Amino acid sequence: MWLGVLRHVASLDEHGRARVGLVAVRPEHPAARLSGTDNLFALTTERYRSRPLVIQGPGAGAEVTAQALLGDVLALKAARDAA
Repeated sequence: MWLGVLRHVASLDEHGRARVGLVAVRPEHPAARLSGTDNLFALTTERYRSRPLVIQGPGAGAEVTAQALLGDVLALKAARDAA
């Protein structure tokens, strides 16, 4: 039995079907090494089949996300007030 690490994962297959959800990934999976607000984008293609091309970096974080959500709420209020 292996112990996985839980991560929120979105994937898109070759037919364009998307899946999003909480997934247990193996310790050697690139997403297993994420910490904090880091995000990861992995491309598995014909060229990168055995070893996917991985792009990793910091996500927005709580402060930037909260600011964006507040902006959205204020825009919705302004649109409602204008109607």
